[in-house]
Amino acid sequence: MTRGYKKIRLTLILLVVGIVLNGSIMASSAFAYLRTLDLRTEDPKNWALCKTTFSQSWNSTLTGTSRWMTTWAANPTPLNIHWYLSSSSLGPIYVGIGQVSSSGTASYYNYDFLTPLRTDVRHELSIIGYPNGTSKYSYGWYLGGEAWSLLHLHVYYY
Repeated sequence: MTRGYKKIRLTLILLVVGIVLNGSIMASSAFAYLRTLDLRTEDPKNWALCKTTFSQSWNSTLTGTSRWMTTWAANPTPLNIHWYLSSSSLGPIYVGIGQVSSSGTASYYNYDFLTPLRTDVRHELSIIGYPNGTSKYSYGWYLGGEAWSLLHLHVYYY
């Protein structure tokens, strides 16, 4: 009876340490990675007006990839300007030879930046991940409407 107890205890310990397959331990060869791209449109006083944060996770075998995105629009800003989210979407996940990529887009607007004319901002974000954990990012920042030239963009990648 004592032998059976030790055998069960040893099996449970092996399950905690790794995967038990045919009595041997197999270590997982997949490492997990996460990258985040953050775009922030700001006014001349450096107050954030709208923000899009896009994240992608993957592993060294390029399986188990996921992505998500959050959006935020200042409503109101310290100057009582109201920004709104007009749309947001996540693109598909592409797994290619030696890389995985995904993207997202968010569009914002307001009607009271300086006059009652509309101002539009669009953020496009993309991350490419590689099996060794390195990555690349790209983004697009599109502006239109009233006083768009007063806006600027801050980009953070971590």
